Amino acid sequence: MQLGQLFRATPSFKGKLRLANMFCDRKQNDVYVNTKTGKFLLPNLTDNQYFEIYAKGSYEPELVRYIINTLPKNGYLLDTGANIGAVSIPVALARPDVTIVSIEALPPNFTYLEKNIQLNNLTNIIPLNVCCSNIDGKVMKFYYDDTFKGSSSFHSLHSKKYVELVTKTLDRQLSELGITKINALKIDTEGSEALIFQGASRLLNEFKPTILFEFNDSYENAIDGLHAGDAQQILINAGYKIYDFVKYPKAEAFKAALTKGSGEFLAIPD
Repeated sequence: MQLGQLFRATPSFKGKLRLANMFCDRKQNDVYVNTKTGKFLLPNLTDNQYFEIYAKGSYEPELVRYIINTLPKNGYLLDTGANIGAVSIPVALARPDVTIVSIEALPPNFTYLEKNIQLNNLTNIIPLNVCCSNIDGKVMKFYYDDTFKGSSSFHSLHSKKYVELVTKTLDRQLSELGITKINALKIDTEGSEALIFQGASRLLNEFKPTILFEFNDSYENAIDGLHAGDAQQILINAGYKIYDFVKYPKAEAFKAALTKGSGEFLAIPD
């Protein structure tokens, strides 16, 4: 049994990832893993998201479990910032009745997303190599790091290397697909969530999906024209209540948009 297999087979315990980091060679590229949540070809083990799949067999399991358990029968999930499919694939395997639209902007990541869909013989994922923002047809710089591919975004905090991509709004993309309902939206776009929400008026006001998203004040502040808390305020204005996902359902909804710190949030239409 290889070291990665051994760690994945070991029950979860505090410090597991830290221990794996001490013993596993993280300089590997194109690593194939067969986990309980799906088969994955990982671009590398340097990126923390990929290493977590390698060592633990899953990424953000609580979020994945929530989506699996709350999506209605024959429902639709929109995964924006899908990366290599760390969320889309386990949901698709556990819920073959649902349809998942997986959107990834960075072309190299999208290649791995397609490969991982094929590895798992999935037919209920619609993969799209699209850069979502608030305007259709605008050419924007999309920054990325060859090693930390999970940190690509419109800001240059992690890398000055970029590729120019043509943007499209979520409303436009869903209209082109002929999709008239989205039950859940998982969005992880490293600070550009507000821009994407600005281009998703119909999605937010007519479809009203449950939304799972991340907040990081430094990321949101680093994008031109945005300020920390903008994404939350757009959702609040659209009639959503926002909760700390980790503490939900015990915690109360936020009284106002948070402008400092970071966290995983759950937005539910009121």
